[in-house]
Amino acid sequence: MPDYEKELDKYEKSVEEHVKKVSQQLDEELANINKKYKEKVELMKKMEVENKKMAEENERMRLKMEGKKKV
Repeated sequence: MPDYEKELDKYEKSVEEHVKKVSQQLDEELANINKKYKEKVELMKKMEVENKKMAEENERMRLKMEGKKKV
């Protein structure tokens, strides 16, 4: 096998390894992004529930205060 073919083969293997490494890094980064997204969605759901409870509590307090004003 001539030297240039050996060098070409070596280069191709190097590129393949690099592509595998970058692909793995991208997969890991995508997994991290998905995890963060899911965490934020869960946090938003919790905040929506808390906001709904707060709105209900505020409405009860408003009705209570209106009842006291009429007295």
